[in-house]
Amino acid sequence: MPIMALIVATVKKNGGDVAKLKGFIGANPVAELVADGELDQPLEKLFDEAASAAKWAIKNAPELKTFYVNSDVFSNGGANDIQELAYTLSTAVCYLRALLDRGLTIDEAAKQIMFGFSAGANFFMQVAKFRAVRPLWAEIIKAFGGNEESQKIHVHARPAFFFKTVYDPYVNMLRNTSEIFSAVVGGVDSFENAPFDEPIRKGDEFSRRIARNMQIILQEEFGLLQPIDPAGGSWAVENLTKQIKEKVWAEFQNIEGKGGIVEALKSGYVQDEIDAVFQARFNALATRKDRIVGNNMYANMTEERLDSREENFAENKKVRTQAIENYISTVNAKDALGKIDANNFDTVIDAASAGATISELRDALGKGDSDKVKTIGKHRWSEKFEQLRETTEKFKAEKNDNVKIFLANMGPIPQ
Repeated sequence: MPIMALIVATVKKNGGDVAKLKGFIGANPVAELVADGELDQPLEKLFDEAASAAKWAIKNAPELKTFYVNSDVFSNGGANDIQELAYTLSTAVCYLRALLDRGLTIDEAAKQIMFGFSAGANFFMQVAKFRAVRPLWAEIIKAFGGNEESQKIHVHARPAFFFKTVYDPYVNMLRNTSEIFSAVVGGVDSFENAPFDEPIRKGDEFSRRIARNMQIILQEEFGLLQPIDPAGGSWAVENLTKQIKEKVWAEFQNIEGKGGIVEALKSGYVQDEIDAVFQARFNALATRKDRIVGNNMYANMTEERLDSREENFAENKKVRTQAIENYISTVNAKDALGKIDANNFDTVIDAASAGATISELRDALGKGDSDKVKTIGKHRWSEKFEQLRETTEKFKAEKNDNVKIFLANMGPIPQ
């Protein structure tokens, strides 16, 4: 609510037409819950606020979506593609039910939801994954009684952070290219490319330009926006899509049988399942069943790391805090904040128009205790190899000498 109110207030102040707003200002409280372990208010209260914002959007900004069901928290934890789809769809169903309970129709609720997925390393799995999610979502909305228009889905994607590396980072360009290519072939509606140095630092002019050029090349030189379903008719892709749909549906029903995604998270089932896959992924790397160029294979031991360009966050926060305090001293939003009603989004917009800040709006809307769940950590599959190399590099810098390893040979050395 606070972010959306500030944006709407700004559009109005600048003379813009709120009805022309397109895109999404999306809530995803279930993902926030499992990422942080708890929220600053109960889920039910957040659902009340989200329903109020959704009702306002339906009436005043019909092209604006208010839920962004993003799979990053599952993907970054190491989930496989089946888990990513199943748990994300279960989260979306949780939001559907919350909106239906608060007076929206299924057609209204479905149109408020936009999906975001990570594009991973296995090319054909990603193509099949993005092709599979559309009929799955259509089947879910149909089961709720939604019409054909409501069964349509907007799929946004970005390269999976999980598969990016700190060492030999320029290989991330190739990874991003493969991932955006698979997503486009799989039929995504929109794609947000990431700079290749994302795991290391904020992108610079070069890394951002490369990220943009990938999209331009695929659109303008490859013409990938022209075919509706580039992979359609391919036996291998069609068969893989069918298998993914069946497996995702089975896991989705499993979650529903446990009472839905929130109950499954409270019990720790989802976290444990993802962790098991993450550990299996690393074991495959440790035995070189899977290979990461520049890390567990073809590592360049003379590589010089990219400058991380560390920032002084304490100083940044100090400067920003002072700026906000100076701003607050010039406005008086107290009366408008006192009139805020979470069930009336216009009152929140009025407070934002009066100059209220995000934190003031949040405080006025109220806070409270939420359920606590076990978190899903943010990982990258190369992180343990990177930790090993960082330990070695630190030792060399401190001792001015390399590490010593004793090799106990059983048989001739060449063997």
